[in-house]
Amino acid sequence: MSLLGGFVADRLVAGIRGPADLESAAGKKTVARLRKIGGPALVKVVTEIEGADKERALALSRVLGTLVSMRTLPEAAAAMRQSNARGLQGLVWALSNSKAYNTNKLLDYLADDSMPRAAVLEILEAQKDRLEVRALLTRAYQAESTEKAALFRLVGEMATEDMLPELMSRLTGKDVAAKVHIMDILARFDRPEVRHALGNELSSEHKLVRQSALAALGRLGGALDIEQLCKLLLDPDINVQNRAVDVIIKQRHPDTLKYLVEVLKSDSDFARRAAVEVLNEIGDQESIKDLLSALGDDDWWVRARATDALARIGGPRVIDAVLGLGDSGGEDALYDQAVAIVAKDRKCSTSYIQRKLGIGYNKAARLVEQMESEGVVSPANHVGKREIMVPESH
Repeated sequence: MSLLGGFVADRLVAGIRGPADLESAAGKKTVARLRKIGGPALVKVVTEIEGADKERALALSRVLGTLVSMRTLPEAAAAMRQSNARGLQGLVWALSNSKAYNTNKLLDYLADDSMPRAAVLEILEAQKDRLEVRALLTRAYQAESTEKAALFRLVGEMATEDMLPELMSRLTGKDVAAKVHIMDILARFDRPEVRHALGNELSSEHKLVRQSALAALGRLGGALDIEQLCKLLLDPDINVQNRAVDVIIKQRHPDTLKYLVEVLKSDSDFARRAAVEVLNEIGDQESIKDLLSALGDDDWWVRARATDALARIGGPRVIDAVLGLGDSGGEDALYDQAVAIVAKDRKCSTSYIQRKLGIGYNKAARLVEQMESEGVVSPANHVGKREIMVPESH
């Protein structure tokens, strides 16, 4: 029957030269007979498309679309593996437009290394309204990286709120790439339970997960845990820090500065810089003064690091606040600035401190004496030079 069917299909397909041939009664009868033949007819049509001119390829592709069914799907899959570019294009068009087969069966072909997966993904995209999203999600976990991203993108386009519990439960899995894709999907749903689930991922041991959780939270509206966000400015990964800065600034939470105190105490220059970036955007002179006052009881070197970061990185409002401390009797802050200058520049003299801080000679002399008494610098030698006793600040 297959041999006879192939012979008959050869003869029928040979009579199709262009789209007009399909409109006549004879043409419609030809298509009906080809459908009855099934698989052998589909294979013959694909073979003819491979060498056809544009007009004939168009007509044969339309015929191919009528031949696709559950019965002929195995032949269509086999043809996809073996066909040239033009034949494959005709198959993709036919499978993308036919409603006569279960599109979920295509998911199984993604596991076949001999299949042109890009073509299968193109068909799935066209047929996504007919796919079962849970079957798609299951296959996404099994796919390689390129296909995984494409399948999760489809899941995201199809996901509804009914799927949120399942999606959030999958965040407990160990597949980091899958978690990243799922968080991207969850960011479409501004719900308290979604924010909570994403917030839990901020403590993940994987920096990519932390980055993705921050990015997803940044896309959501509503208030977030500002204390948790500020702690991420201390994260060892610079990309996490940078994302945290963006999200914190977007939040503009009134308690932000309170939680920046610990960050400014950090011995990490990157963390202190991140804190100052936030201050540049959301701080004002009074709030920054309050923040520096909160540092007042700490070790002088902690205060010096914080003041140095504010002075070197801060924008106009931050600089004005730091300088304003001196005008308002902030002797401790002025001393901290002097220590920061000495630690950074590795030189100390009364005239140098006077020039750097723009203060009087007597006040600069008192600051130098205080630094000597607290062991920041050594006593002056016979030529007036002092050794810097504290670590270098960059």
